[in-house]
Amino acid sequence: MSDRIPSELLEPLEPILPPEGVVAVKLTDIAKLATEAGPGRVDVAGVRGSGAAATVAAIARASERRVVVVTSDLEAARKMTEDIGFFLRGSLDEEAIEETGAGEVLLFTANESSPYAEGNPDRRAGMSRMATLFHL
Repeated sequence: MSDRIPSELLEPLEPILPPEGVVAVKLTDIAKLATEAGPGRVDVAGVRGSGAAATVAAIARASERRVVVVTSDLEAARKMTEDIGFFLRGSLDEEAIEETGAGEVLLFTANESSPYAEGNPDRRAGMSRMATLFHL
């Protein structure tokens, strides 16, 4: 029996610090920059996991304006919607949520059927899309 450790187990771990040239910023700093930028687009990159939802919630709270988030697919959009709602509701007063609807997160899904398909599209999905567009 050999006491040698396989070489693949001895490789260094991935660095936990951001790569050179990348600046790690606090959520409050991002929210402040988004508020100072005024209306328009704010790009934030390199956020992982639920940090993206926390960033969106911080921007929405600080700027008190509507925020639109684009995701890669429907599953990512649903997860993002749940996470943003969690962060927003955790920071708001219960009475404000009930009275004003503050902290409400809406999901705008893509059409599930082709306009050229023979079947009828789902009415609930269409109504949900229209309600989201109305709120925007």
